[in-house]
Amino acid sequence: MSPKNERMQILSVPNFEQMAAAIQGANGCYTLAGPEEGNWTAGTGIAGRVMLQVGEEGGANYYEGAALRDAICLSLPLGDPQLMSVNGHEADAGSLPIIRPNGSVLVRAKAANRSALVVLPVDLFRDTERFDSGDIAVLQNLNGVLAVDPRHIGSLRQLVRRFAATDYSLSPSAGRAAEEEFMAHIFAAVQSRTVSSDSGRGRPWVSRDQVLRKVRDLVASAGDRVLHVEDLCRVANVSERTLRTVFNETFALGPLRYLRHRRLHLVRAALRAAHPGRDTVASIAAEFGFWEFGRFAKEYKALFGELPSRTLLANINLHTKHDGIVVDRKHMLTAPGTDAQPSK
Repeated sequence: MSPKNERMQILSVPNFEQMAAAIQGANGCYTLAGPEEGNWTAGTGIAGRVMLQVGEEGGANYYEGAALRDAICLSLPLGDPQLMSVNGHEADAGSLPIIRPNGSVLVRAKAANRSALVVLPVDLFRDTERFDSGDIAVLQNLNGVLAVDPRHIGSLRQLVRRFAATDYSLSPSAGRAAEEEFMAHIFAAVQSRTVSSDSGRGRPWVSRDQVLRKVRDLVASAGDRVLHVEDLCRVANVSERTLRTVFNETFALGPLRYLRHRRLHLVRAALRAAHPGRDTVASIAAEFGFWEFGRFAKEYKALFGELPSRTLLANINLHTKHDGIVVDRKHMLTAPGTDAQPSK
């Protein structure tokens, strides 16, 4: 898998034969199982180490063969979930179809439908300090459909659609942020499963104040470096699930959202320090890991009361009047959103 974060590449063909011939790397066989109702499309994009494939099937079909050897695949219906089954397990609104590495698989589409395949390299799950062993075991061993909270499936579908709609190449920082969003949504869904497979042996109890102190110390020392949930887990020596619980109890938001607030502050400081004629809002936002510029601009305005372009323009005017001024880009964050009120 290439580490480059490429834009979504879309292939559209008029019939099943051309689509089956165009798909490379599949260790199995696609079979048409009903009349064709429309075109077939397939798109592939990279979010950090996560690969996303989206497609529209022009008719009923099934794939039978071997799963990927070094990856876990989530086969996610984007249309009617009841039109999909995985290894004989029917899907519904609360279904998360999981295909384990090296497993045999039979994915069936009962009619024309839209679906996505989220491919997770097994290397992502070697960090057992970050992810709970029970959650990892579910993803690595299940070859079928996991029953989870439908709300998490809905959120994951929305993320897939947003990423698929991105029509520009991602910077490495933005690709890493997109990867982190996918992992957070996936594990939130897995942790909401109806039947838990946890062994019952958890980590020793940790102090919430101790976790928060370590996180604050890291944030205070990071300057304008982009931080990830993985960094917070490592410094606090807790799993991502524990970290999420602590943050929700303290800030009423998860660590991913907390760090997004921090990155918005870093972007604001960078815009105020931007060089006229050289820096743009898009380049600065990408530097700090934002990959949806429309969503970024909306959140920026909600937090700071103005569009990022207005901040940059004000800084350019300042440079024009006071050539050579230097602005400190560092921002010390203790709690998200405490130093700025969202606009109504």
